[in-house]
Amino acid sequence: TMEKSYKQFVALVTKWKAKFKADEFLIARLKLTFFYTLTTMIILGMASFLLYNVLVSNVRESLKEDFVSPAISQRILDRTQDNLQNRLLVADSTILFFVILVGFFLTQETLRPIRDNIKKQKQFIADASHELRTPVAIVISGLEVSLRNKNLDVATAKDILQKSLEEMREFSSLSNHLLDISKYD
Repeated sequence: TMEKSYKQFVALVTKWKAKFKADEFLIARLKLTFFYTLTTMIILGMASFLLYNVLVSNVRESLKEDFVSPAISQRILDRTQDNLQNRLLVADSTILFFVILVGFFLTQETLRPIRDNIKKQKQFIADASHELRTPVAIVISGLEVSLRNKNLDVATAKDILQKSLEEMREFSSLSNHLLDISKYD
């Protein structure tokens, strides 16, 4: 059931993300917070159940004495059970509230390095694409201008091809540097 609840939550968050165009990191934070909360609910539920049963059995044991009538013993036991349920519910709800808050803020710290790395990668990609476009644009524009020139002689054509070759070598060198960088990243 935990897996089913998580899948339902993920489906709900995915719909919400599409509707409101939410940030991927907010979605990740919500998913992690939900997982923390679900885990805490299971642990708290088991602990509360055990505590409740131990305390109620202790009250039952103490009421087995012949000092109190059975009707009064039952009323004391019923009232004790009600009080325990209410107090455990309040305590568990308070703990869950703080787990949700702390979980949401801790996930921000957990995801910060990932967010920073993605920003750096986007900046690198933008810079690299700019650097790669420049030599290509120079070669393309030089060749287009040369092809449109009706008075193009062999010497001028060789010069243009030589410049294009130099730009393409620069482009190749830049591409090789980028591949080397990507290996280290």
